[in-house]
Amino acid sequence: MANLRKQLEAHLSDHGFSQEGVAKALGITGAVLSGWRRGTYKGDNGRIDALVEAYLSRAASIAKKSEGVYKDFDFVETSVYDKIVKGIELAEIRGSIRVVTGDSGVGKTTALKRLKEQNESMILLQAYPGIRKNRVLAKLAKEAGFSLRGSFDDLFEELTERLEGSGRLIAVDEAEHLPIEAVDAIRRLNDFTGCPVVLVGLPVFYDMLRGHQHDYAYVYNRISIPIRSERLLKEDVARMVATILRSDVDAEVWLSACGGIGRDLREVVLESIRVAGVNGITPDDTEKFLKVIRRVTKELSRTANMR
Repeated sequence: MANLRKQLEAHLSDHGFSQEGVAKALGITGAVLSGWRRGTYKGDNGRIDALVEAYLSRAASIAKKSEGVYKDFDFVETSVYDKIVKGIELAEIRGSIRVVTGDSGVGKTTALKRLKEQNESMILLQAYPGIRKNRVLAKLAKEAGFSLRGSFDDLFEELTERLEGSGRLIAVDEAEHLPIEAVDAIRRLNDFTGCPVVLVGLPVFYDMLRGHQHDYAYVYNRISIPIRSERLLKEDVARMVATILRSDVDAEVWLSACGGIGRDLREVVLESIRVAGVNGITPDDTEKFLKVIRRVTKELSRTANMR
């Protein structure tokens, strides 16, 4: 068991995994795993031994099979990233609310997560369909590092008090899912605390705000003209593909295949590499590799993008 503990410690250290995350994967609580690691767990240690051993075996097997297999592009500061940075800079300079819009799959979420890594004090809320105004404030509080409970008014007042004068950036991803009452609450947080706010979402989000301007003029009037980041540019695509693939295929081919959508680009590139490998084709055989790209694009129903 001591050797098994050492193996788990090495696994956590090497991969940067958290104890809580591994505990969830094992189907046990963090407290149980913590006790087992310290040798103080009073329960069925044999069961935990078996769970940990099976987990480490699966992890090793997956790691071996993943060698040389790309899952995604390395991070690239694309034009979408630049637009979000611009929105943040304007919000911080003015202490205001800025809206950044862009099509689905172009990398807005990736950009925000990267910015969060660079600025730990940033409060990043990822909205989802059906989220309610109370949950919005509760999640904002949690992301800010506060453990708050209570009614909507309680949450708002406590959050306001703790954020006032802090200057912390509040960023919301997929803002189109916010109920208008939550947008108003975020507007009031900006008013009362001075914290800059960036709302990032689909173009429909701004349309939603415009549609509510009569009933919620005090919300719409605080929203400046959105910074529009539509789709990826040719140079974005070229730099993204170059992080995992060397070939003479022109970036225009990849751009045409994905239509400027990063999510589609990833699938086309990774599947093209896989299908080419299965058929003994290397990416440096440009003519044959181009045929693979077109075949993959068609199979993935991206034909509407192809020129």
